[in-house]
Amino acid sequence: MNVFHRIQWEDWHLILASVALILIFSVFILVVIRILRMPKSKLDQLSQLPFEDEKAEKASHEKRNNLH
Repeated sequence: MNVFHRIQWEDWHLILASVALILIFSVFILVVIRILRMPKSKLDQLSQLPFEDEKAEKASHEKRNNLH
């Protein structure tokens, strides 16, 4: 006979919230570790990536409009 059969999970929502918090925190820690272990050359390369400026955005938008 199982002794734990009589235990009732009254606070199951607290357990679920704790598991979710631990899971999200673990993913966050893994991302931080991956970033910290990334070579400096890769970080420099990523930091030099430009955002699309207005002229390039306007040109690509006009190019798309001309195709239709």
